[in-house]
Order: sequence, then structure tokens, then C-alpha cells
Amino acid sequence: IRGNAEEKEQEQPQQAESARPNKKGPNFMERKMMQAMGLNNVAYDQSYSFTSSMVMDIVTIDSVSNKDNMRYTTLFSPEDKNFALIFEKVNPETGKPEKGTMIFDMKNYAMLILSEENGERSGMAMAMPRDSVDAQNEAMDIAAEEVNEEYPEDFVHPMYVPTGKSKTIAGYRCDEYVYKNEEGTINLWITKDNKVNLSKAYGQMQGFQALASGGWAYGMGTVMEMMFNDNSGASTQMLVKDVLSDSPMNLDLSSYQIIGVGGGE
Repeated sequence: IRGNAEEKEQEQPQQAESARPNKKGPNFMERKMMQAMGLNNVAYDQSYSFTSSMVMDIVTIDSVSNKDNMRYTTLFSPEDKNFALIFEKVNPETGKPEKGTMIFDMKNYAMLILSEENGERSGMAMAMPRDSVDAQNEAMDIAAEEVNEEYPEDFVHPMYVPTGKSKTIAGYRCDEYVYKNEEGTINLWITKDNKVNLSKAYGQMQGFQALASGGWAYGMGTVMEMMFNDNSGASTQMLVKDVLSDSPMNLDLSSYQIIGVGGGE
């Protein structure tokens, strides 16, 4: 009897431990079942902090005049490779606002996709292949070095023609440049103000290296507005609404139900 009592005493802590799912991960069989369904533990942080943000509106109109409006907010820290994209738009069918968030966690090799609907917050944490991320990180480091290259103040890329027009966008003076080819016309409004120089930040962001090392502006400055009109009648407009270099923001994931996809042991 005493032996049974001792066994029960030893079992009690284990049972108490298993009653706390947040403290203990799935067991071996549960992990195998999750893997069979493509669901795995993907490491990510419970919160992400950023120091800066940029807000832009993108309006696209196709050749049959269908219009789509989207607001993009980029959260970043110039010295950090992690960044986030927030997408906001109005659903044309329901008329209700929709919002989605993507977090690129370069430390944990993870991409998180978050959404909120009817007060319920959910998301997916997707594992990014380490070899591809390492290659991206190397490219990002190269791009970050390339943006240190200085251009003359009056530099104009030979592809673009200055129009002589200027205007203020989000508080910054911008000059207009035009580029034409067989597909259509691109109008760029560019500022040379160093306060809004995002090239270093872009050099840190996965997928944005083209903007860091050249992109639309090709060393002429930072693009604050872009209008592309193609010969089919379709058009795309990108307009920067705000750039805040000192706007700390924290994304807290504790209230989201997040499923891991693509990770492994």
C-alpha cells in the first residue's frame, strides 16, 4: 500500500504539469500527427518591437476600370533585419474593413501571417528554409553595403527625364521625373531629403534589396509617389502618406491563436 501511495505521489506532479498545456509541448505521438497534417512547432517571439514606420497607399486600376485600394504600413528598425507589413483595405463585397499583418522574423527563420475577423485573432507561423534565408541575409548585407555609395546631389539616372515640376509630399519637397518605354509611362516624385532616406532600412529587409541598391530611384533619392500608366489603360499609383523615423510600435502576439506550418523537429 505504501508503494502505491508513493507511486501516486510521484504521479501527481506529472499530472499537474500536463494540466498546463502552455508550459509543455505536444508529446511524441501528437507531434507526429501534427507533422502528418503539415502542422509543426515553429519558433517565433511573443512580441516584436520596431522603431520606425512608413505608410503608403496603392491604387490599381485594370484595363476595364476595376479599382482596388490598399494601404500598406511597413514597420521596421534600421539596424534590425526583422520587419512587418500591415495591409488594410475595404472589402468591396461587404463594405467592411479588412486587415492583415505579416511579420518576417529573420532570427527564427519564420514568417507569421496574422488576421482578425469578428473579434477573433488567428495566424500561421511558417518556417522559412534556413539555406534560402541565409542566402537572403547575405544578399541583404551586400545591399546594405551598396547603399553607402554616395551619389552627386544633382545625379539623374539616364533613364529618367526631369520635368522641372516639384511638390510637397508628406512634408518633403519632391521633384518629378518621367520614364517612357514601349509598355507605358512612369512618373516618379523623388525627395533628396536625408531625413527620409530609407535605403539602409530597405537593405535590411528581405525582398526589398532592389529598392535599397537602386530600385525606382536609382540613387536619385527616395520615391514618395509613383504613377505607372501602361498602354492598355491600366494604372498603378503608389503614394507615401507618412514616414516616422521615431515611432516605436510593438506587435503583441499573445492574443492570437497561431498554428505552425512547415517546421520540424
